[in-house]
Amino acid sequence: MLKKAVIYARYSSAGQREESIEDQIRECKLYAKSEGYSIIKTYADYAITGTTDDRAQFQLMIREAAKKAYEAILVYKTDRFARNRFDAVIYKKKLKGYGIRVLSAKEPIPDGPGGILLESFYESAAEMFSVNLSENVKRGMYGNAMKCMANCMPPFGYKINKDTRHYELDDITAPLVKRIFNLANDGKSMAEISDFMKSQGFPRRGAWVAQTLKNKRYTGYYIFGDVSIANGMPRIIDDQTFDQVNKLISIRKRAPRSKPENYLLTNKLYCGYCGSRMNGEYGTSRNGSKYRYYNCVKHKIHHCKKKAIGADFIEGLVIAAIKNDILNQENVEKLADAVIEYQKNEFESTSSAKNFERQLAIVDKKLTNMMAALEKGIVSNTVLQRIKDLEAEKKELEIKIASEKLLAPALTREDIIDYILSFKTGDLNDDTYVKKLVDTFVTKIYVYDDHFTLIYNVDDSYSCDISFNDNVCSTNTTDWRTIKSKNL
Repeated sequence: MLKKAVIYARYSSAGQREESIEDQIRECKLYAKSEGYSIIKTYADYAITGTTDDRAQFQLMIREAAKKAYEAILVYKTDRFARNRFDAVIYKKKLKGYGIRVLSAKEPIPDGPGGILLESFYESAAEMFSVNLSENVKRGMYGNAMKCMANCMPPFGYKINKDTRHYELDDITAPLVKRIFNLANDGKSMAEISDFMKSQGFPRRGAWVAQTLKNKRYTGYYIFGDVSIANGMPRIIDDQTFDQVNKLISIRKRAPRSKPENYLLTNKLYCGYCGSRMNGEYGTSRNGSKYRYYNCVKHKIHHCKKKAIGADFIEGLVIAAIKNDILNQENVEKLADAVIEYQKNEFESTSSAKNFERQLAIVDKKLTNMMAALEKGIVSNTVLQRIKDLEAEKKELEIKIASEKLLAPALTREDIIDYILSFKTGDLNDDTYVKKLVDTFVTKIYVYDDHFTLIYNVDDSYSCDISFNDNVCSTNTTDWRTIKSKNL
């Protein structure tokens, strides 16, 4: 079956030749032909910079992507999609939720650990770097906060104006925030709201929904650290709705309820015999207790021979395998190198900080010349005023550089290694940690009746085969509860 794709092309300057758009489209079509894609539509933005996402055709493409009519967006080079590191990660993640990949005709970057780990790292970067921020970064963050300017990734429902650096409403996601609150106000559960978000092309867990409903930013408060400013952000939710929803949440928390069934390996576990997804189910034993298991979707209808497998059993073995196999020094370094290479290929020349750094170098050179004039005895009000202006410009550029790097920090190999190793010390009784561990490091798991194969986010060929060996894994762990008690 022929795969479907669209093409996105743009150029920045009105001074460029218009044929460059045609060149990009031609190269994308050649790439599509070689990779087996059928082009169904072309989007093009003329004389618009890639440092902003405020591009008419780009935004149209993002909106129409929700229809899931194709599998890929083809661009000439990655900077045609976005030159801003923040935009590139955010929009690619959104498209990934639709099952759509962004492919470069001239700079193909394979799926793998780079993108997955980089996104994971960005989600945690602000907290990890907060202790070690430089004085310029701290000054930039505090200065931004007092002006209600962006210091980090925007909350769902907002985007960042690249000129003013203030938060503004996202036309696509802001209405969904209103819908989330309305559903909660109507008494819908977190699971039901989560299902709604998935139906809209934005899969989110119940924990995310709960956190969103408590986020006072949606009532117009700008919040960063200990800075809280009323009317510092565009309001999405009125105070009455916000208070009613949180009152309902509080009441619901106090009410007794049964614990929902959670399946750690959802969308990761596949049948080793037919390749179909294995879904989480539960049954009831003779004594009335519930037990969880995974079953091949083709087992009942198409008579796939794969037997059901206990959820506690397979989840425990997977966690043990990740901790004992991939989180060793050799593989950690391999992962770090992959992320660094991905970052280099994807974002090396896309950061606006580089432009500010070039401007700063020019200002520094001018300041040096002015100081040399003073040392020669050339003192005048004009020279002194010029030095004052240059120092002010230098300070402003330093803050801009610091602020830009906050949105998508340049990661060192040591940063990445420390981040990956931080997973070794997590609490196995913490469901959030365990879920993050699986989502970050595992692509797929193929399970058979006597063994399973883990495919890791290292490269397409890196996998680990583990035998059940009469219910004894090579990790000496037979059960999810055993892992929790041993706290590997």
